[in-house]
Amino acid sequence: MIESVSPGDLGYAPHAILCLYLLLLLFFGIVGYLKSSATEEDYYLAGRGQGWCVSSLTIMATFFSSFALLGAPGMVYRDGIVFALFSLNVPLAGASVYVLGSRIRRLGRERGYVTPCEMIADHYGSPLALRLLVALIGVLYAVPYVVIQIQAGGILSQRMFADTPHAFEGGGAALALITVVYIAIGGMRSVAWTDVVQGSLLVGGMLLAGVAVVAIAGGVGPFLEALTRLPPKSLSAPGTSGHWTPELLFTASVFASLGSMVQPAQWMRFFAASSDAVLRRSALVFATVLTTCFFFGVMLVGLGGQVLYPLVDDAGVYRLTGAGRLLPPPAVGTSPGEFDQILVVVLQ
Repeated sequence: MIESVSPGDLGYAPHAILCLYLLLLLFFGIVGYLKSSATEEDYYLAGRGQGWCVSSLTIMATFFSSFALLGAPGMVYRDGIVFALFSLNVPLAGASVYVLGSRIRRLGRERGYVTPCEMIADHYGSPLALRLLVALIGVLYAVPYVVIQIQAGGILSQRMFADTPHAFEGGGAALALITVVYIAIGGMRSVAWTDVVQGSLLVGGMLLAGVAVVAIAGGVGPFLEALTRLPPKSLSAPGTSGHWTPELLFTASVFASLGSMVQPAQWMRFFAASSDAVLRRSALVFATVLTTCFFFGVMLVGLGGQVLYPLVDDAGVYRLTGAGRLLPPPAVGTSPGEFDQILVVVLQ
């Protein structure tokens, strides 16, 4: 175990950084509004003029979001190295953007489609029933997706402001309110610019977290040596929980990659790209950068968590609930659902 630093020891620095971040989101919302034109295409698709840098970062931010910084490290921490193979879904997702995304973009520009509903309903000649079905499926995808992001904001607030009453609720509510405001006033242009910031923070944060964990462990040599002393379950399939069999892992990778690439938010980002070449380049950047971040960021944080905060006691016994579910050590959490706090705990 290592000694952690309480967020209270940092004074008002966390408050200032958080306020600056939220104000930056509002700033992009206002700038997006000032630069927009009063057309449906401009509001929803930023005028179909996004370049490869903006497109790749906004696709990254939409694809991984809070799962990259909280969920994925927590699952590697809980299940071990086997879950790192889940990163295979990233190049597969990039391939789907390269092959399918450019065709979707081309049809959208040629026929003026703004939403997935319009394209699918027109293709199958169902102006009402299929349009409503696609819209319903989009809502069923979007609601839990958005709620998870808000929940992540609450978790981070709870860890940063541990002594503040209702920090979880306040953090989630503040993030939700700011997000609604900048999207409402600036549309897709504001979303894309904030995604550039958040995508850059995502990539930089993942890699920096990996470097930090290795440094905390004493460097590359001591870190690798410590990994060899992890329990055998952490270094083999199906992992510590016994859940991730190869069949399930590869099936999840296929469905996660293709499913996340055809969700409504990503589909509209295909429409917003300025050309097929731009979208294909974005797909290559997306697949290369995020796969690198997963292996040298997420995986190192998760495995480093097992080194710094072992899942077994001195006798080599795992901590389990009465129902047999794996528990994190007390320094990380008190329930099976709190493994996703490992990134925040390690970096403290």
